[in-house]
This record gives sequence, C-alpha cells and structure tokens, in this order.
Amino acid sequence: MTTSVLEIVAANALMLATGVGLLPILGVAKTRRELVRRIALAYPVGLAATGILSATLVVVDVPIGWPSLGAAAALALAVGHRSVGFLPAGRGPARRHVLGRLSLVAAAAFLVEASRLLAVRPLSDNDAWQIWGLRAEALYDFGRPVSPIFTAPQYPELQHPLLLSALQALDAHAIGRWDGTLLHLQLAGFALAFVLGGWGLLRDRASSSLLGLTLLAVLTAPSFFAQLQTNYADIPLAVFAALGVAALGVWLSARETSALALAALFLGAAALTKNEGEMFALAAFVAAAIVCGRARLPALALAALAALLADLPWRIWLAVNHVRITDFSLATCSTPAT
Repeated sequence: MTTSVLEIVAANALMLATGVGLLPILGVAKTRRELVRRIALAYPVGLAATGILSATLVVVDVPIGWPSLGAAAALALAVGHRSVGFLPAGRGPARRHVLGRLSLVAAAAFLVEASRLLAVRPLSDNDAWQIWGLRAEALYDFGRPVSPIFTAPQYPELQHPLLLSALQALDAHAIGRWDGTLLHLQLAGFALAFVLGGWGLLRDRASSSLLGLTLLAVLTAPSFFAQLQTNYADIPLAVFAALGVAALGVWLSARETSALALAALFLGAAALTKNEGEMFALAAFVAAAIVCGRARLPALALAALAALLADLPWRIWLAVNHVRITDFSLATCSTPAT
C-alpha cells in the first residue's frame, strides 16, 4: 500500500513538473524570480494540462502511462526553461502573509490526514463505481473508450467526458495495477489544486489572511470533504470552474494576458470533466464579454475558442460512434434526450 501511494504521488509530481514548465510558456512567469513567486500555480496548471492531454490521447487510441506523462513533463520543462528570462523581476510591494500562510499550512495538514482515509476508501457510492470507477478501469485495461461501457444505452451518463477517468487510469498505470481503493487519492490532488490555485491567483488582489482562511474554510467544509470521498466528478468540475472564473476576474481587473491563458486552460479542463462544464465555461466567457470592452473581445473570443476546443475530440468521438446521449438543459433543469 505504501509503495502504491508513493507511486501515485510520483505521478502527480510529474504533473507538478509539467506545470512548472508551462508557467513561463503561458506567460505567468517571465523571469526565474517570478517563477518562484508564482510556483503555487504549477500543480493546478499541471493537473489541468495533464488531464486534458490524457483525455485527448485515450480518444485517439494513444496509450497513457509513465512514458507519456514523463514526456509531457520533460517537454514542458525544456520549452519553459528556454522561455523564462534570467533578469530578476522587480519586487512587488511588501505584504504580510503570516496568517494566510498559516492557513495554507493548516490546509496541508488537513489534506495529509485526509489522505490516510482516502487511500483506503472503497468505491461504495453508486455513481463512483457505476460511472467513474468503471470508466477509469476500462481505460486502464484497454487504453481507449470501448464498447459497450462507453457506447451502450444500459450504461449511464454516456455523455460525460474523460478527464477524471483518464487521470485515474494514469494513476493505475503508475502503480501497475487497478486498485479501486486508491482512486480517491487523485481527488485529494484536486483539493490541493484548489487551495494552491486560489492562493496563486488571488494572493496579490485580496487580503492574504481573508483569502487563506476562506480557502481553508472551503476545504474543510463537510459538504466539500463528503463529496471528495465519493469519487464523483463534481469536486474536480467545481475546482476547475472556480479557478477559471477567478483567472477571468484577474484578467478583467488587472489586464494580465497570462490570466486569460490560465482561464482558457482551467475552463477547458472543466469542459472535459463533466458535460455541465461546457455550460459553465460558456457562461463565464459570456459574462466576461459583457464587461470586458470591445477592444479586448478578440482576445477573449480566442481564449473561449481554445477552452471549448478541448472538448471537441470527445464530442467527435461521440458522433462517430453514434452514441445517444443526454445533455444538461438549463431551460428545464433536467436532462432531456438528444
């Protein structure tokens, strides 16, 4: 068990390395000092990018595992190393982050303790084994979405895309076997990404004490932790949608181009997590379009296109395989057949 946990941690460390490489590529860090200062964003960026890549690869029948994960990390680090500058960045205003950082320490301690439970949590909830666990195991066994699990009408929620299941299949490849009691460790990774991403995006735009305590309060809320244990995709979807909206807010208020790139990445990951993610991403971009001003509309439209294109390979796969699906309907708050 201990070895398996360490192997999953190692896989997520490679996702972190991918994020470190992507921060300069996305313009989040232009110098080495900025890279260190914005390093909290590395893991959520790497998690989102790895999730999008994994979900896309399995659709086109490309195996996922250590080789693809290692290659992605190595490529991102190599390109990012060439993109980051050597000149030191100017120092920002000195700020006190003591209470905020103590909140992050408390959040880390909570996640470490919670992981002891998540590492032995069985797939006992209905959708956990009927939808997400079954799909993840199929992707691990076959390396691609296969019939009948992803195509037959007796299997529920065929429309849901593959990001969560692909990441959990990747974890299974990391430990060399399928183990349904370890899936929830990746959910702990999403909780960590929420805290780090929220801190990295908003620490310069909100009271660090208030921000840290807010992130800790959300993380330890009974409803959040209860959902985390179910292995449903709701928490991953909420994490990516929240980080995407926060990044859009930073772009609107501070005109940082890199924040728009982060918004596209996180909202694209949200669209690939559950089918509702497409609606959330579209709603976020429409709201931003209303207030951003005409001059910034082309950049926003490009980001929206990039986010929604992340889901295109899965939608093409559904059409090619003639999968009859149900989609979320905002008009009726139900899921009518399409």
